Amino acid sequence: MNILWRWGMGALILAVMGCAQTASQLGHNAMKQKNYYLAESRFQEALAANPQDWAARRGLGLAYYGRGEYDQAARELETVRQQMPADGQTSLYLGLTRERLADFAAAEQVYSRYVALDNSSQLARRIRGRLLYVQNEKARQQVQQAIQFDQPLIGDAGGARVVGVLPFIPVGEDAERLDPLAVGLAALVVDDLFRIGSIKLVERMQLNYILDELALAGDSVVDVSSAPRLNRLIGAGYLVRGDLVSLDNEEVGIHSGVINTRQKTYNPVIDSEEKFSKLWSLQKQITFAIIDSLGIVLTPEERNAISRVPTENYEAFLAYCNGIAEKDQGNYDAAGQYFNQAVLADPNFGQAVDMKEEAGLLEENGGNQDEFESTLGSQIGGETLATGFDTDVTGEFEDLTENGVDNNDTVPVEDVTGETGTVSVGGTIR
Repeated sequence: MNILWRWGMGALILAVMGCAQTASQLGHNAMKQKNYYLAESRFQEALAANPQDWAARRGLGLAYYGRGEYDQAARELETVRQQMPADGQTSLYLGLTRERLADFAAAEQVYSRYVALDNSSQLARRIRGRLLYVQNEKARQQVQQAIQFDQPLIGDAGGARVVGVLPFIPVGEDAERLDPLAVGLAALVVDDLFRIGSIKLVERMQLNYILDELALAGDSVVDVSSAPRLNRLIGAGYLVRGDLVSLDNEEVGIHSGVINTRQKTYNPVIDSEEKFSKLWSLQKQITFAIIDSLGIVLTPEERNAISRVPTENYEAFLAYCNGIAEKDQGNYDAAGQYFNQAVLADPNFGQAVDMKEEAGLLEENGGNQDEFESTLGSQIGGETLATGFDTDVTGEFEDLTENGVDNNDTVPVEDVTGETGTVSVGGTIR
């Protein structure tokens, strides 16, 4: 009797598991037909039999995604992500769901967590590019909210000096020629100031977005009377500005100063000239003059880091500046070509190497969400969750995307010891 009872229970369990597998497979088949309501029903059946059927729960999240029910999609996909943090497809579509909800900070967190686990696969590269994109969108969104509610981007700076570096302004007859140099010099000054622990630096792209939103351009940012408005929006105590002027075919001049937004004063800090071939020297002069003006005492480590010259090759420096200017405008293909020129001229130019990589990632994975999703292929999602079971989910994603991209790079969950750390993708929003 006992043996028969145990045999009967075992058969019942196997029957239930068989039904669950059938329901899950029917759900995947419904997804292929874009019948998201039927898919939901089938996945719910599978989950009723086995709440830990993560492939079915992921399918349920995708069914909600296909129907545009993003809150429900986020809930299901987040549940799967917590259980299977190394499953890239789950993280990808959870991030995309957060983007659909215009929650770019949450999307950034999702993508960062995954890239911290896998930074080498093809899918991880796509997610890294998407991470760069949402970081820019988050910065833009924060600026819009700051302007709408007249609240500062930086609240509590923890006692640090809050500093923003305004775009340098090319002046004179050669202004057009100097424009990329002005952009690049300011960007490199930002990179140097970013290394100082006693400074809270306003992200460069955030400041650019504010200036765009307020339609501030040219000499309008020189007027100290405009500083209080900028101060309220970015929470900055100091704004760095500069004019770049061509003296002749060989030399360039810089006039730079610091606006104290609270005291409404302007303090000139440097009026210098340098040969075009030694612009890297001029950039370091500007940086150290600003530091001295702010009364900052550098640690030996900070001084050594700032003193390092990224390149002494003028052609590489000029190409890098052009690349930064194009990247700021969202012209990632052109930016990548300029950064490649910089790397070819000086293979040891570290910032150019990094920016070349970023421009490529943004070119491949930037743009609005519809554009990005159109580049995802039927093989995205073609892998099972990294748990060892055999559920076939191939094609589950193909009705949510177009165009073919092969990807077989799911990270085995047993290779991940924990969900720790974040990834910093430098340069894009500084």
